[in-house]
Amino acid sequence: MLEELTVFEVMRMALLWLSPIFFLVGMFLLFTKEEKHHKLESVLGKEMGILNKKLIPRIENNIDIFHKWLIRKRAMLGLFLIVYSATLFIVLKK
Repeated sequence: MLEELTVFEVMRMALLWLSPIFFLVGMFLLFTKEEKHHKLESVLGKEMGILNKKLIPRIENNIDIFHKWLIRKRAMLGLFLIVYSATLFIVLKK
């Protein structure tokens, strides 16, 4: 028989499929240096287009401060993501 697909089952499958991505991001954060992050940011952060206006600079400043704090704590964040992905994989698999 065909099982009913619930919202929780869809969430479980989505998190189960995202757990390897969390693991890879955690490994990247854990084993790279801060200079690599800044180099990657400069390559990915180039603005393209004619108008480069900041619409809400205060919110952007807060996001930038949070981002710099996360980069300083990248080892802790990387370890957290690795443990989180392993926990998700173990708990959510059948």
